[in-house]
Amino acid sequence: MVAAVQTIPKIETENATDPWLVLRCESGREQFLTRELARRDCAAYHARYREYPERFSRPSDLDHALWPGYLFVRSFESDVFPCLTDLPFCYRFLQIANKLVWMPHEEIAKIQLLEHAPLVRPAAPIVGQRVKVIEGVFAGVEGVVLKLGKKADIVVSFHIGREQRAMAVRFDADMVAPVPV
Repeated sequence: MVAAVQTIPKIETENATDPWLVLRCESGREQFLTRELARRDCAAYHARYREYPERFSRPSDLDHALWPGYLFVRSFESDVFPCLTDLPFCYRFLQIANKLVWMPHEEIAKIQLLEHAPLVRPAAPIVGQRVKVIEGVFAGVEGVVLKLGKKADIVVSFHIGREQRAMAVRFDADMVAPVPV
């Protein structure tokens, strides 16, 4: 089987230096292709994130691709780009209206900065704490946490209506926020 070679149009960068092209590849092969591209003197970058499961305090062993199946590629030699699509698991460079999609180096640097920023999780409410519902039908209603469920759900008690009728409703943890004291 002969792979089709993608013709690469001229890069129109409009005052940008060091543009990064967007290369479409097979999802899950980003790390392999990053190593292969380094052997061909090309800089390649794929944004990743680590998952922090609720029950563990350390990150899981698996990195996840932020944009699965996409790599940002940069080379200072323009004749290198057509042969990159010959690599295994590479499809083509992303184009819109026959123009290459590119990103300036400054934008890639911003993504890299965000990728390494620490993820701060809000503190989980505790039993007896006053909370406000921020999503759904009950948005805006305040109540008191009665019970914490096993699957990140919370039972909240509040009074509603003219009769101030007591009611207990189960919410997902991300649907409520603590009320400042």
